[in-house]
Amino acid sequence: MTEPFAILLSRCRREAGLTQDELAHRSGLSVDGVSALERGTRRYPRRGTVEQLATALGVPAEPLLAAIPSRSALPIAAAPVVPRQLPMAVNDFTGRADDVERLTRLLRSSRGPVLVAITGMGGLGKTTLAIQVAQAVADDYPDGHLWLDLRGQSLIEPLTPLDALVQLLRGLGVPADKIPANPELAAGRLRSLLHDRRVLLVLDNAADVAQVLPLLPAGRGCAVVVTSRHTMTGLAGAHQLPLGLLAPEEAEGLLRAMVAPDRLEVEPGAVVELIDACGLLPLAVRLAGARLADRPSWPVSYLVDRLKASRLDVLDGADVGVRTAFAVSIDQLASSPLEDDQAAAVAFAKLGAFDGPDLSGRVAGALLGVDVYEAERRLERLADLHLLEPTGAGRYRFHDLLRVYAREAGVQPDVEGLTALFNAVAWRVCRLTRPATVRSEWADGRWAVDAPDLGDAVTTLDWLETEHANLVAAAMHGTASVVPLGIGLVQFGMSRGYWLDHVRICEIGLRRAIESGNGMAEGFLRNDLGLVRIDLARAGLGSFEQALDDIGAAVKVFERLDSQAGVGMCLTNLSFALDAAGHPFDAVRYAERSVEHSRLLANSHSETWARINLGELYERTGRHEEALAQYALALDLSDGDASTSAILLSRGAAYRTQGDLAAAERDLRQCAEIADRLGNRGGQARARDELGRLAQLRDDHETALRELNSALELARQYDDRSGEASTRHGLGLSLLALGRKAEAWEELAAARAIYEATGEVELAAELDRLIDEY
Repeated sequence: MTEPFAILLSRCRREAGLTQDELAHRSGLSVDGVSALERGTRRYPRRGTVEQLATALGVPAEPLLAAIPSRSALPIAAAPVVPRQLPMAVNDFTGRADDVERLTRLLRSSRGPVLVAITGMGGLGKTTLAIQVAQAVADDYPDGHLWLDLRGQSLIEPLTPLDALVQLLRGLGVPADKIPANPELAAGRLRSLLHDRRVLLVLDNAADVAQVLPLLPAGRGCAVVVTSRHTMTGLAGAHQLPLGLLAPEEAEGLLRAMVAPDRLEVEPGAVVELIDACGLLPLAVRLAGARLADRPSWPVSYLVDRLKASRLDVLDGADVGVRTAFAVSIDQLASSPLEDDQAAAVAFAKLGAFDGPDLSGRVAGALLGVDVYEAERRLERLADLHLLEPTGAGRYRFHDLLRVYAREAGVQPDVEGLTALFNAVAWRVCRLTRPATVRSEWADGRWAVDAPDLGDAVTTLDWLETEHANLVAAAMHGTASVVPLGIGLVQFGMSRGYWLDHVRICEIGLRRAIESGNGMAEGFLRNDLGLVRIDLARAGLGSFEQALDDIGAAVKVFERLDSQAGVGMCLTNLSFALDAAGHPFDAVRYAERSVEHSRLLANSHSETWARINLGELYERTGRHEEALAQYALALDLSDGDASTSAILLSRGAAYRTQGDLAAAERDLRQCAEIADRLGNRGGQARARDELGRLAQLRDDHETALRELNSALELARQYDDRSGEASTRHGLGLSLLALGRKAEAWEELAAARAIYEATGEVELAAELDRLIDEY
C-alpha cells in the first residue's frame, strides 16, 4: 500500500537532514506551504510543486507523486471550490525590480495575514504590477486566487461593499441564495470560509479604505493586495507600496520589449525624447510603444514630433489612454457631493495652468484666492488622489502630463494675486533692511504692511528664495504688480543674486511703466537695470557700457520729473558703474557730486551711501586718509544695519591694505555678523574673503583657508563669479604656502578660467606668471 504523501514527505525531509525552513528555502516554497503538506491539510499539491520538493530533497519525484490521493475518490460536494481568477500577466513586463522583489517577499511571508496597498497616480501600472507578482506567487496559495475590480476609478459607480462581498463569495462557490443580504453577515461568512485556507485576494482599483475593510480575511494563511489611486494610509497594518515613475532605463526597456530593437538603435536621441515626452509614465510609454509597433513605417522621430504637437491626443485611444485615465479621477472629484472634492477639482485646473515648478500652500492660496490653510486642504486632497506629488514638507508638483491635462480645462489662476503677494514680501524685506531709501519713500506703505509675517529679514529672504522660480513665473505674465515688484526686489537681488532673472523682471516692469506713463517707476527700473548689469558684466555676461546707458537714462527721467532724490541716487550709481568699468578717476567726480547733492537735500540716507562709495573710490585712487574720513562721516550718518555693514566692510578692507590688521579684523568681523543677521550672502562672502586675506598677511594660512572656503560657498550661492574668482585665487595662494600644490593648482586654474571668461586679462596673466614661477 502506498505511504500517504504527508508522511512520505516528512520522512524524506528528515532523512535528508533538513528542517522545514531549509526545505522551503531550497525548493522556493513558503514555510507555510511545506508545513501544510506535511500536516496533510494541503492534500493535492501541483505536479510542479512536487518536482521542486523532490529536487530539493535529492530524491525521485515518482514515489512522491504516486502518494498523492486521487481527487475522484472524494465526494464532489466535499471538495471546496478553488478559484483561479487571476488575469493573465503581460509578457513584456519590465523594470520595477525593487517593487517586485519587495512585494514578492511580503506575499511569501509566513507571518500572515499579509495586506499590501499599491498606490499611485493613474497610468503608473499598479494593476500590471499586482498581476505580475500575484502570478509569480500563485503556487504559494494553493487554496485559490480571487480577483475583483472594485471600480474605484471607473466611469461607472464603484462596487458597494455588499456587491463586492457577493462576488467574492460566489467565487468561493457559495450559491447566490445562500449569501446574506446584510453586509456585516456577508463579511463574516467570507472570513469564516477563508479562516483555515491559504488564499490570495487581489482587490483592484479601490475607491477608498471604507470600501476595502469589509473584504479583508482574518485567516493567517491569506494575503490581500489592494491597488488604488487614493492613499491607503488608513488601512491599518497594510504594507504601503507607493508606486513612482519609471527610471529612464526602465522606460527604454519597456519600449525595447515592444518595438524592434533596430528601429530604436538608429535613433537613440529620438528614443530619449520619446521617453521624456511620455514623462516616464508606464501607460504613456506603453501606448507610444504600441503605436510604433502598429506603425512599422514610422521613424521614432516622427512620433516624437506628433507628441510635441499634441501629447494627450497621441497618447489617447477609444477605450484606454492617458487622458482617459486622468479624466476618471477629476470627474469623480467634480461630481462628488462633497464641497472639498469639488473645490479640489477646480484647484487642479487653476494650479495646473500656472507655470511654476512646484507649489506651497501660500503660493497656491494666492493663485486660488483663498487663505493658506484652505489652499493646503485642497493640495492635500489632490495629493491623496495622486493628482499632485508631494516633494517635501508642504510642497507639491504636477506630473508633466497631468499639467497638460489640467490646462485643457482653460481655467486661469489669479496670477495678479500671486504677483501682488511677492511684491508685498519684497517690500517687507526693504522695510526690514533699508527702510529709508528713496524708493521706500515712493512705495505704497500698504504693500509691506499687507505682506504675510514670515519672520525676520533672513527668514523672509529665505522664503523669497525658496519661491523664486514661482516669483519669476508670475512676473512673466506682466500684470500690474510687476512694476513695483521689479523695484522692490532690489534688496533681494543685493542679498541673494539671481541677476539674469532680475533683469527679465525689470525689463517687463519697465515696459509696463512706460505704457502706463509711470515716470517714477520708469526711473527706478532703469536705474536698477543698470545696477544689475554691472554685476552681469563682472561675470562676463554683459557690458559696462550698457549699464552706464541705463543709469544715464534714469538720470534724465528723474531730472524731467524734478526728483532730486532720484538724481542723487543715480549719480552715486553712475560713479559705481564707472569704477566697475575701469574708470576710477571719472567715478570720483560723480561720487563727489553725489555727496554734495545729497548733503544739499539734507537726505542723510542717500548721503551715507554716497560717502561709502566715495570712500571706496578714494581708497582705490591712493587717497587713504580721505577714504577713512569718508567712512567716519558715513558711520555718523548711518541709519541702519545695512549701511553700517557696508561701511565696516569698506573700512575693514581699507585698514587691511594700510596695514592696520587689528582694526581691519574688528571691522570685518562686525560686518560679517551684521550681514549674517540680515541674510545678506553677498556681504557675508566679501567679509569672509577679506578676513581670509587678513589671515594670509599674518601667515596664518589654516585660518585663511577656513575663511576663504566659507567665502567661496557663499559666493557660489550668491552666483558671484567675480567674487568666486577672487576667493579661489586666495585659496590657491594659501594652499601653495602650505605645500598642498595639487589642490592649489586646481583652485588657481579655476580662478584663471573665470578671470579669462569675465575679461580680467591682467589677473589671468598674473596667474600665468605664478604658474610659470612654480
